[in-house]
Amino acid sequence: MAYGYVPTRVPGAGHPSPNQYGQYTIADDYNTLLIAGDLVALHTDGTLINHTVSLLMIGVFGGVEYVDDSTGEVRFDSVWTASQSIKSGTTAYGYVFDDPDIVLKAQSDQDTTAFALAQVGELADTDAAAGNATIKRSSEAVDSSSAGTGSGGNLKLLGSAQLDRAFTAAGSTMDVFVMPNEHRLKAAIDGI
Repeated sequence: MAYGYVPTRVPGAGHPSPNQYGQYTIADDYNTLLIAGDLVALHTDGTLINHTVSLLMIGVFGGVEYVDDSTGEVRFDSVWTASQSIKSGTTAYGYVFDDPDIVLKAQSDQDTTAFALAQVGELADTDAAAGNATIKRSSEAVDSSSAGTGSGGNLKLLGSAQLDRAFTAAGSTMDVFVMPNEHRLKAAIDGI
């Protein structure tokens, strides 16, 4: 089962830490599930939304802060439930690992086409499947069948994240290291 995108390191800066989050507003009527590990983007009004392959990502969702409408308590959670009810007159904030050079670990779907060592440096898109709010787990993965050279990939493949650094066959899954390519805070580059 896919687990979303996990920040692992920032080149030249070490490991990501909570103080590397950017804070972004979530519209109080936003009706789409966001789970830690999901890629997120900015809506035209500047609020945080779920990323799709046609949008420039802003980073990886880390969690949310809001004032609960029923209790009046400040809540911190790894999940924004679709149409979450927040206290009137307050604002919900999403916390995002938004460094455009962050290295992420994710599962590759390896469905019909598997990544191979020769594809390191190529671009690929994300497979943006809906996560599970009950167990608070993202289901996003890297779409191995979208890999290619040239422009147009959300992510750049950096290599295998398997313990033995091996690449697995189609029909299996594997962990890979990727970094954002189409990111709002940097210019996208072509794959090799």
